[in-house]
Amino acid sequence: METSQGFSVSYNQKFLYSKYAPSKQIIQTIEKTELLEETLILAFSPILLYGLQNLIEKIPENCFILCIELDESLYNFSNDLYKNDYLSSQYEDLCKSNKITFLTIKEAYNLPFILNQKSYVFSDGHKLPQAGSFKRIVSIDFSAGTQFQADLYKTLSQSSTNAIMTFWKNRITLMKFGHSYSKNFFKNLLQSYDCLSINTFLRKITKPILVFGAGESINIQFEQIKSFRNAFFIICVDTSFTTLLHNNIVPDAVFVEETQSVILKAFIGENYFTSNYNNNNTPVIFAGLSSINQLGHNISHDKLSYFTTLYTQADFITNLQKLNLLPFANPPFGSVGLTAVYYALHFRINDSIPIFVFGLDFSYSAGNTHGKETMAHLSRLEATNRLNPVQNYSAAFSYPALPISDKYGKITYTTPLLQSYRESFINLFSGIKNLFDAGTKGLSLNLSLCNPFDLFSEADLHNYTKMIFTSEQSTRENLYLQIKAYVHSEAQSLNELKALLTGEKKLPETERNKQIQQLAEPREYLYLHFPEGWKFSMDISFLKRIRAEIDVFLKIFNSSS
Repeated sequence: METSQGFSVSYNQKFLYSKYAPSKQIIQTIEKTELLEETLILAFSPILLYGLQNLIEKIPENCFILCIELDESLYNFSNDLYKNDYLSSQYEDLCKSNKITFLTIKEAYNLPFILNQKSYVFSDGHKLPQAGSFKRIVSIDFSAGTQFQADLYKTLSQSSTNAIMTFWKNRITLMKFGHSYSKNFFKNLLQSYDCLSINTFLRKITKPILVFGAGESINIQFEQIKSFRNAFFIICVDTSFTTLLHNNIVPDAVFVEETQSVILKAFIGENYFTSNYNNNNTPVIFAGLSSINQLGHNISHDKLSYFTTLYTQADFITNLQKLNLLPFANPPFGSVGLTAVYYALHFRINDSIPIFVFGLDFSYSAGNTHGKETMAHLSRLEATNRLNPVQNYSAAFSYPALPISDKYGKITYTTPLLQSYRESFINLFSGIKNLFDAGTKGLSLNLSLCNPFDLFSEADLHNYTKMIFTSEQSTRENLYLQIKAYVHSEAQSLNELKALLTGEKKLPETERNKQIQQLAEPREYLYLHFPEGWKFSMDISFLKRIRAEIDVFLKIFNSSS
């Protein structure tokens, strides 16, 4: 609709711009908005493009604008205007800028995922600056069109902000543990060929699966479970392993992702990894490639199986996946409990097999943080004295713990970190068929509350027998040769990079710098733990630190020869 100062839009009996000065309000909003460097701007519902040019002229060089319309009718209306009407030339001029792009509705809904990609090209050909380029998000309503999908726009803005925050939280984790992750990753990869393949278990389990975390709700129904032990495939996390053993229940699978050696306490004193190497009652240890390397030295390789936690987006991991050298992979969940549930879902033959979750409480009561006889509980008992009681009240009544109602309305305590794990659990697993919450305590997992003895009679449970898994020797030998070839190639590349960095290999500066970047940039394990290691740099300080890291990984690669 034409006004005295330009066009407005009427939609669902509502004007989306002023009937008198359509562009005035958004231009004033842009003028008042303070934009810092490294900001991603979400331009919501920019139907008639008012204010976008003003915004482009205002933002710092390292900012970027994403134009988003979530209402399908308005999206189609806008596209017709941009391509077939008087706005086409203005739209084309905007698209020539490298600071702005227009998203499809599908791209908008996937934006939180896209923001953490190492690189992404939108449907209009514009490339989003790589993950780590932004430190904040600013959302601006360019028209009243946002009012028709207000909750969606709010959710998208919050989810995108969370994605940016998650990236930087992960960066802090990589700065602290990234070096250990990468060293363990390659050390474990070098021995993974000789271990039980995780593919042996994928889509193979035909009986009910029990998954045990380490929360307080783990300590239930052990007597019943023990009476019908062969009726279940039992999975536990590393920290709850001792609880099951002390109750005379040997699990089928134990999941480990911890990169610090403190987790070895979960296995100390258990003879399942020494005298019982060939005992079929020994559990299989499922370890992430980036987890502690000592497991491979102390556990029979027939009882050790590796999986890949994609702890970072990196070219070296992508290349290994393309070569089919990595075991089955999973996203990084942050919680080994989530990882155990993820693999339980992939182990069952189909979704008719029920899975029951115990001990994933994501909260704790006053004085107790974990279930009895878990690793944390036993450690607390060891440290108990007159001044340090076994009850750990400080966990419930100190920062950052906060009281909250559990799934039965009782007061329990949690932390922001535990709450984030619970939210991840709900986002990942809510609504999945035949996945049940069997815990009697803790926060709601948004699953049906049910335990295995509610679904199965004793007669049903007596019909199951123990399952035994092995992998083919020929498969191991073939994988060994492939890993050997990869390691040899990596060692050669690192030696060449070392020669370039030390000046042993003489080249003109331009050619030398080109080769250094070609060799170092796709080998992120050399620098991902640097504070600025989310992207490669030719800065002299950066290259000096890479030079120091080369010897660390050469030692690992050469140890395989």
